[in-house]
Amino acid sequence: KDVLGVNISPLLTCYRENYSDTQLVNEIALFLKNIIKEKGIYILLIPHVTKNDNLYNDYFVLRKIYNILKDSKTVNIVSPEYNAMQIKYIISKCRFFIGARTHSTIASLSSGVPTLSISYSLKSIGINEDIFGHQDYIVKIEDLTAEKLFEKFNKMFGEESTIRETLSRKIPKLKNMALQNVEFLKELC
Repeated sequence: KDVLGVNISPLLTCYRENYSDTQLVNEIALFLKNIIKEKGIYILLIPHVTKNDNLYNDYFVLRKIYNILKDSKTVNIVSPEYNAMQIKYIISKCRFFIGARTHSTIASLSSGVPTLSISYSLKSIGINEDIFGHQDYIVKIEDLTAEKLFEKFNKMFGEESTIRETLSRKIPKLKNMALQNVEFLKELC
């Protein structure tokens, strides 16, 4: 099936003034309802950080979104018991990915999956600039609405083959640069 993987973090509400958990959940749920209706894509909610407290646990906010959408029969949620390697494997099997957690977007991009980043820090901006040379596949937290997500997703959807080609060309080069840095550090030590 065509799968859109989605990672949302409760931390997003900490980076936007007067933005509640309820608002976040409702915007994401509305966006996903539109995706289901317009694209017919299966939705897989994927927690990346699953610590026990509510502030950091992606599973709790994703579970709220799942509860709104579960009657559609095209939405499921990944159990919080998986480790990082298993989560990366799950993400790598998605056709598209939307992520708030930086490491979830790194997992998807490094697997060649077209990715829309929900940005609450400069890291996602830098990653997208390094790979694509632009910020077209980013929704900044202050702009996060169902409409903006749908607009950016449609752009990514329409440019899927170009994105995949860019990722297949750029990711090996970035991995090689990272390995060179490791070798440089070894020499210094």
